[in-house]
Amino acid sequence: MPSKAIRKKFPAIPTAPLVQPPPDLNIPDDLFDGCSSMETYGSRPFKELDDFESYSKDLYKGLKKNGKGEILFPDESQFLTELDSALLHYEIYRPIVTPEICGTFKEQREYFFKLKKVLQIKKLPSRLTKVQGILKQVTDCHLRRLSNAKFNISAFKRIKNASLDPKQSPDKNLINDLDQLNVAVGIVLSDLKGKNSGQHTELYLLIEQLADMYENCTGEKPPKTVPTYEEDKDKLIFFKIVKSIHPVVHISNDFPITDSAIFEGIRLLK
Repeated sequence: MPSKAIRKKFPAIPTAPLVQPPPDLNIPDDLFDGCSSMETYGSRPFKELDDFESYSKDLYKGLKKNGKGEILFPDESQFLTELDSALLHYEIYRPIVTPEICGTFKEQREYFFKLKKVLQIKKLPSRLTKVQGILKQVTDCHLRRLSNAKFNISAFKRIKNASLDPKQSPDKNLINDLDQLNVAVGIVLSDLKGKNSGQHTELYLLIEQLADMYENCTGEKPPKTVPTYEEDKDKLIFFKIVKSIHPVVHISNDFPITDSAIFEGIRLLK
């Protein structure tokens, strides 16, 4: 069965001594009848869409073996659990790439390029001033990307509020914070590299999450093969996973999701 999240229960007896017995709250015995003590799935499609679990099981049966008859996904439970995790993470990270909220990939790249450039300034007072100027334009999406690159947001706050006295020696902690920001910005730019100006950003994110699911289940990265002939595309299992799943998630951009768009997203995988 997929992983279950066990809901915490109140202790049967108080963990600290009481001066007097607690009052009788007259709680009816059937108050919690019908409440599940555990949750099987975490993502919206599994929790909200009718028969999505059955749909996923049918998908597993259809994709269990590759074209050569070799078992690709040996365990149905793992397949469902990893698919649920991929869809949940898609929902969590989606605000990072939603074009109308965060701007296009091109606009996000331009922001981090500007930040990277001023982080190379040698004189600390000038570097700090320039960095603080750009950080005034930071959005929640920028912060999410930095956080995803393992940059501590408390360090961001220290940089934003720092001040330098020219008479004092350089603050080593501030220098370290700026160095860590420089590393994180490099990671963000690497993640944005190669992606287009903003078309299909959510689709690409979904493909990245499904690729992790594929690798966790099979032990191999999904192939980036592009079929030579039209009929060959239906033999590519990862392509079929993406095509089967993308209609059930929220994708806000208006660009039609064609087979070519899916293959472009697969090609961009690291």
